[in-house]
Amino acid sequence: YSTSPNSILVGYAVIDKVISLPKREMWAKHQKTLGINKKDYNEYFSNTDIAYGYVIKEAHYLECQIPLNILKSQYGLTAPQSYIYPPQKLMQDIKEVSSAV
Repeated sequence: YSTSPNSILVGYAVIDKVISLPKREMWAKHQKTLGINKKDYNEYFSNTDIAYGYVIKEAHYLECQIPLNILKSQYGLTAPQSYIYPPQKLMQDIKEVSSAV
């Protein structure tokens, strides 16, 4: 989701699994794929001993992006704060449109 001023759904990801490890172990095992530098990582996890991460199975960019007003009116969604579980109807519509492009 691209926030304001765009306010559009630009893509989606399929999560393979969630990993939880002590934060030092997470960094040691996955630092090359975390997408964050060590300073920011340590700051982000400064108040916890356990780090959680998502293993992404698939990532998809939408050629036909969906504006927030459509997400609200047709699917009952609001702007996500981090992630959402989309309604099945939304995923069906995305797949239909994607296969037609």
